[in-house]
Amino acid sequence: MGIGFVIILHLIVLAFISGIIAAISVSITLLFFENKEKRKRQVFSATFLPFQFFFTIYILGGLGVVIVSEFKGIDIGIGDSFYVPINETCEIHMIDMIDNAYLNCNDLSVISQISKILATEDTIFGETENGNFFCYDINSSEIRQYTDFMELMTIEKSSNIQLIEISEYYHKRRNEIAGTAIIIVGIIALVATIMIMWLTRKLVLKIEKIKQTLTKSS
Repeated sequence: MGIGFVIILHLIVLAFISGIIAAISVSITLLFFENKEKRKRQVFSATFLPFQFFFTIYILGGLGVVIVSEFKGIDIGIGDSFYVPINETCEIHMIDMIDNAYLNCNDLSVISQISKILATEDTIFGETENGNFFCYDINSSEIRQYTDFMELMTIEKSSNIQLIEISEYYHKRRNEIAGTAIIIVGIIALVATIMIMWLTRKLVLKIEKIKQTLTKSS
């Protein structure tokens, strides 16, 4: 899926959720507001504000995440791809799904269909979807492949190889690199959205007062 398709899909879902909330809000408004002028204003707010909230926070949050991704050197899957750096030369890349990845080092694909991984300072261990294992030496750019886990541990002379699911590694590494920044961006987007909604409501009230003043004067 391309980024355009993903964004359109997100907007459709947001519109659906906003529509449901707006319908409920309008129904409640019609039940509790008898004054014609107040009811008209409240119906407008009940209809418009849910759409404004979800679309505004989506746009602001999306822009914030794009900025964080650029500065932190990650991709959280805004389009159809995900990647996180393992170190300065190697990255884990995923397309569409985060349970299957390929290892990219020095802009070259090293091995694909990775389902489990363990990264140390100078070595990357992993298991592929077909049940084979590998060891990649970061310093020498050498990859050694094995048919089973015991062979890997025996030849690499390590009994402490604890592989984890590639999706778990991705989330853990992403949070290490950009977790705090993403939370801050989310909070800023939420506060900005609430402020925009408050200003919109104030503007609507001001316009209503102007209309009432003009009606009385005429």
